[in-house]
Amino acid sequence: MNVSTVAPTTTIPTTTSLPIEPATPEQAIEVLSEISTPEEAQAAIEAIATNIDTLTGEQLDEIAQVVSQAPTEVKREFEEQVNIFGGGLDSYVPADSNVTVGQRRALVAIGAVLAAAPVLASRRK
Repeated sequence: MNVSTVAPTTTIPTTTSLPIEPATPEQAIEVLSEISTPEEAQAAIEAIATNIDTLTGEQLDEIAQVVSQAPTEVKREFEEQVNIFGGGLDSYVPADSNVTVGQRRALVAIGAVLAAAPVLASRRK
């Protein structure tokens, strides 16, 4: 008797990670803290950018902390869509920077005062 042996076929389950469309800022923060794909990060950043004017100071601070720890690509996308100097993100550390937005804002203000000081002094004479 000739018995042919057929090897069982093994099916490897495939999962496609569909981009998560966060509906709320809280969900967007959750997605950003557990980023697994660039699409998920982009969707979360878009949700934050859309709702930026309605976020509380606490939410903005949490977003700043989470995005500060994110990969550079995520930071760059965030900076393209959100005005990081618009207020509320003072604890955010931008890509390729070592100082926070708040520290940078203070340095710019100090620089402006120092630059104007010689002009003011020469007018008094």
